Amino acid sequence: YHNGIYRFIYSTCSLNYLYSINIKLECMRELKNHPSADQLDSYDKYPCYYGDDLELVYTPKQSVFTLWAPSAGNVRLNLYSSGEGGKPEEQIEMEMADDGVWRTRVNRDLKGSFYTFQIEKDGKWLDETPGIWAKAVGINGNRAAVIDWNATNPEGWESDRAPELKMYSDIILYELHHRDFSIDPDSGIEYKGKFLALTEPGTQTPDGQSTGIDHLKELGVTHIHILPSFDFSTIDETSLEENSYNWGYDPKNYNVPDGSYSTDPANPVARIREFKEMVKSLHEKGFRIVLDVVYNHTASTEHSNFNLTVPGYFYRHNSDGSYSNASGCGNETASEREMVRRYIIESVKFWAKEYHIDGFRFDLMGIHDIETMNRLREELLKIVNESNSIAILPLIDRMIFLETKLEELEKLPMIRINAENPSQQKATPAAKQYREFLQQYTNVVKIVARISDDNGDQQESPLRAWARERGMDCAC
Repeated sequence: YHNGIYRFIYSTCSLNYLYSINIKLECMRELKNHPSADQLDSYDKYPCYYGDDLELVYTPKQSVFTLWAPSAGNVRLNLYSSGEGGKPEEQIEMEMADDGVWRTRVNRDLKGSFYTFQIEKDGKWLDETPGIWAKAVGINGNRAAVIDWNATNPEGWESDRAPELKMYSDIILYELHHRDFSIDPDSGIEYKGKFLALTEPGTQTPDGQSTGIDHLKELGVTHIHILPSFDFSTIDETSLEENSYNWGYDPKNYNVPDGSYSTDPANPVARIREFKEMVKSLHEKGFRIVLDVVYNHTASTEHSNFNLTVPGYFYRHNSDGSYSNASGCGNETASEREMVRRYIIESVKFWAKEYHIDGFRFDLMGIHDIETMNRLREELLKIVNESNSIAILPLIDRMIFLETKLEELEKLPMIRINAENPSQQKATPAAKQYREFLQQYTNVVKIVARISDDNGDQQESPLRAWARERGMDCAC
C-alpha cells in the first residue's frame, strides 16, 4: 500500500515476470465527510478535521503530509532540495482522505528537504504555499522545511521554566522590538537586531552605561512584551543589508519565528533554535516573555497561505462577496468558523508549549469572537499544569477582585420600594451590578474547577498552592 494505492506483486518462478495491479483506495473504501467541491455552497458545510497530524509528521523512515483543503479538486506536493529557486525535484499527487483532508506518504528520509502544497480549484492550479500549519520554513518563508526538531533545542531546554511570579500586580512590562532594542552602533551588543541580542549579558555603551538585558534588569522589568516575532511578509530576508524595517504586523507564516531576526535566514533550524536560546536566557535572567500575536488579518489576501489552501474560508465577507475590513489592512479573519477557531487556538498553544512563551498580547482582539477567546484561555490554563510557562495568577487575582466586590455590594440595599405603592419593588443598581459580578465569578470558578485536578498527584500546581495557603478547597 502506498499513496492510497494497493499494489499486488505476483512473480512467476518460471518466467520471472512481475505483474502490478493498481487499485485506487477510493474504489475500495468510501470516504467519510469529504463532500465534493460543488456541494460546498456555504462555509458552514465545510467538514472539520481534528487530527494532530496536519502539515507534516516526520521520522527518518518516512514523512506523512496532510493538508486540510476540502474545496480543492486536486492537491499536489512539490519537493525541493533548497529553500528558494529551482524546480521541484519531485511532484506527488496527494490522495483524498476523510474530513476534507488530502494525504501522501514519502518512504525515505527527507530531512533537509523543502516542500510546498498546491491545490487545483475550479480547474486552475493556484500558486504554491508552504501550508498554513508550517512550523519550519526556508528563506522568506515561501517553502516549508523538513527538520529534526531535536536539533532545535538548546542545551538544558527541557528544564527551562519561567521565573516565579508571586502577584499579578508585581508585573512591570516592557514593550520591545527586536531590531530597535539592539541595533544602535553604540549598544555594545554583538548580535544587533537579532533574537540572540537578548542572550548577551554585560553589554555597555562606550561611556559605560548598561545596555541590553542588563539595562532591563536595572529598570526592574519583569515581563518583556516582544513585538510580532512570527514570520512576517515585508522584510526581504535575502537582502538584510538594505536595512529594511517593519514592526511585523503583516503575518505570513504564523507558526515560525521570523528569519530576519536570526543569524541565518536560509537555515530553517537557526531561527527556531535562536528564538529558544533567547527565551531560555530571558527566563534565566528573571524575565517572563509575552508574545504579540496578529491573527486578525494577513498581509496578503488573495495570495495568502489561507486563500491558497482553502479559498475564502478563513475570511469574513460583505454581502456583495467582497472582503470585510475591520482590521484596516484589507481583510479580517473569521474566528467564529470552526477551523479558523481551531487554527488560532492550536497555533497559540504551539507557541506556549514548543517555545515556552508565558503570555500573549492579541492585536485587535475585538475582531475575534468571544467564544474563541474564552476557549483559548481555557486551553492555555491547562498548560499551567504541564509547565510553569503560563501564569495562572491573573485568574486568581480576578477571583479575589470579584470576591471583594461581591462582599461590598452585599452591604447595600438590593430592592427599592415605591413609597406611594409599597407593593411596587424594583432592583437597585447595586443589585444589577451584583448579578453581573456574580455571573463573572461563577464563570471563573468553573474554569478553576475544570483545571484544578488536571495535575493529579505528581506535584502541587500553582493553583493548589495558592488555595492551600488560604485554607481553601482547590475545587472551590
